[in-house]
Amino acid sequence: MRESWNIQEIANLGPDFMGFIFYKSSKRFVGGLEPETLHAIPKTISKVGVFVNEDVEFIAKQVKKYDLDYAQLHGDESPQLAKKLADKSIRVIKVIHIANELPEDRINEFEDTVSFFLLDTSSPNYGGTGMKFDWAVLKDYKSPKQFMLSGGINSSDLDRILSLNHPGLMGIDVNSKFEISPGIKDVEKLKDLRNQI
Repeated sequence: MRESWNIQEIANLGPDFMGFIFYKSSKRFVGGLEPETLHAIPKTISKVGVFVNEDVEFIAKQVKKYDLDYAQLHGDESPQLAKKLADKSIRVIKVIHIANELPEDRINEFEDTVSFFLLDTSSPNYGGTGMKFDWAVLKDYKSPKQFMLSGGINSSDLDRILSLNHPGLMGIDVNSKFEISPGIKDVEKLKDLRNQI
C-alpha cells in the first residue's frame, strides 16, 4: 500500500495487519509516503514494514520513522540479522519461501527470534506472483511459532483454508488478488472477504 487515501480506506475496514513495502524494486514500493499517514492508523491495527535484504540500521530507521509494529524479512536474511533486530526490541516476521517442500531447517534457524512466520510461494522476485504453493506441505509444519498463509489467496480459497484446521495457522495475507493495480487495494473485494470470515 502506498497511497494515503487507499491506506485510510483499508484502515477503516479494521484489518489486524497492514503491510508496507520498503523494497525499491517492488512495484508496490511505498516511495515518498509521509510518516504521518501511518501514524494516523489506529493502534488496533499492526503496521508491518516489508524489507528485502536490508541492513539492521536501515530497517531500524524505518521502524522508528513510520512507527512500525513489525519488520517482515522477505529476502534471504540471516538468523543473525533477525536476532540483531530482536535485540533492538523490533518484532520480526520471517517469510519462508516454499517451492515443493517445507524448508524445516530454515524455519528452525529463525524459530527463537521471530514473532511468527509468513509462508509464501517461492519466487526469484521475492513475492507478488499471485501463485499458491502446495498447501499439503503444511502437514509437516511442526514449529511452536504460528504462521500466516500467503501466496495467491483469493475469496474462493476461504473454505479450503478453514478446512486445513492447522493449529499453527493464525491468519491469511492477501495481496495481488485484492488489488485494482499494484499497491492499490480494492476496498469492495476486501469488504466481501471480511464479511465471509
